[in-house]
Amino acid sequence: MLCVKCHTAIGTGGICKNCGAPAQRLNRNWSRFAKISIISLIIAAFGAYFVLNHFGMVDFNALESMFRAPAQVAEDPPPTDIGSVNPPDEVEQPTDNEDIAPERRSEEEHLAMLTTALAAAEAYVRNHHVSNPLISDMGYLYNVAKGRHIDVALLVSMQYLDEHFLDEDIFVLYLRPMDLMAFEEVDMYGIAPGQRDRMAVFVAWQTPLGIGLYSVHGQYLIFREHLNQLLASYNRNNGEIWRPTADDVVYTAFVDMIDTTSDAPVFVRHMAVDDVHGFAAFTTGDSQQLHNYIFALEYDENTFSRVSLIARGFEATAHPMVAINGAAPNFNFDLLPNYDISDTALLAADTRDFDEVLQAAIDHGWVNEEDEPLFASTTPAFAYMVFDHNRVFFGQYAQGIGWSIAQIESWREAEEFMAETVAHPPLYILWQN
Repeated sequence: MLCVKCHTAIGTGGICKNCGAPAQRLNRNWSRFAKISIISLIIAAFGAYFVLNHFGMVDFNALESMFRAPAQVAEDPPPTDIGSVNPPDEVEQPTDNEDIAPERRSEEEHLAMLTTALAAAEAYVRNHHVSNPLISDMGYLYNVAKGRHIDVALLVSMQYLDEHFLDEDIFVLYLRPMDLMAFEEVDMYGIAPGQRDRMAVFVAWQTPLGIGLYSVHGQYLIFREHLNQLLASYNRNNGEIWRPTADDVVYTAFVDMIDTTSDAPVFVRHMAVDDVHGFAAFTTGDSQQLHNYIFALEYDENTFSRVSLIARGFEATAHPMVAINGAAPNFNFDLLPNYDISDTALLAADTRDFDEVLQAAIDHGWVNEEDEPLFASTTPAFAYMVFDHNRVFFGQYAQGIGWSIAQIESWREAEEFMAETVAHPPLYILWQN
């Protein structure tokens, strides 16, 4: 009951004890109106949340993150499906451990940890890249001479990092920024164009949203499945390796690609291809200068159509494998010949007077003095000659005996003989035709 005069709540009896005025029953309409209004507001709020979140107008996850402590990412386990692309056995991948709650770390502390780890990996590269070729093996930093991957455990053992880094769930990658830029979520367009195709060290760790990447270029995020795709694309196993000859379309396509300034013939000294790439070493005309090319095989509807040049000029590099790996991270090094392609003067400095070899063939009665070889190349120990009508000769020189010459079927016989005779056979003297 409510007094109609002083609006004081009173008990039963109908008379106000304060002023003696009559009382009336409380009108409950306002209560029902208030409840309806509150319920309507709640429904409207949920409706607005659904529409805005569904159509991407507001990122509520981002708003929520503004009001909660930063997530601990360094100690969360990395993606277990990285193993699906066969990461190196030596790279210690963190394992899931959901029973241990991660210790909270400020963003400044986390960045300091990443900066220290990156500096250690960068220092290792600076100290070893001259003496030992460093390449990307399935996306991981790899020392070719040592035959092992560069991970946190190695950096700790070599005192590049303190021992407490063994407890950090981070790993070291070696990637080209241009390959990361293929994924929309990786914003690396601020990198200078000249740096995009150069291998760079990245420290990687697991975050709730994907894989964090930190390098001298900045800090980035890539989805877990995209990182796996990238690492898989660095796989160097690209099918069976075979040696084309002049009758094969790949061989012909390569020779046609060579840009010569004259009509000088192209002599392929070594060529090997798989399903994706090829390597060729060749000379032109009478030149004794070897040129080395790596090229890609291109297909139209699974049928070979053409070759395209990837890189060349490895004769002038100290570590050709490093240069090739940077140009094509998935290039199979088994395509390379067994000699040092960085030697710029293999043929020019490793020759013997050809007249002696030719005279030995003439003495055997296999050729006449008027015959001109289509191709001839020698070293102090071996000689290889090709004349018209498919006449192929191979010779070996012995001190005190001179040249022993034999007629053979093809370059394959000479290659097999030299491989069985000496540890480092000069296969570059052959014409793989």
